[in-house]
Amino acid sequence: MDKENSEEKQFLRNDKYCPECGEVIAPADLEMYPRCPYCNHLFPDGPQLEDFVLRPVLQRWVVHSIQQFPR
Repeated sequence: MDKENSEEKQFLRNDKYCPECGEVIAPADLEMYPRCPYCNHLFPDGPQLEDFVLRPVLQRWVVHSIQQFPR
């Protein structure tokens, strides 16, 4: 396994830390540019990055939908 794949897995496993500098990354930090705002580390563009950025939006939407339309 090369270094890029191991860094990508570390980012996805911890779900919030930059593998290069260790700073906490929020989804809003990566929304426009797939780079760490602290050390400029490039995160690979793919479905994992999309999921990380969209997860908070989808969670708010689900909660709102459940509250608006209870079973």
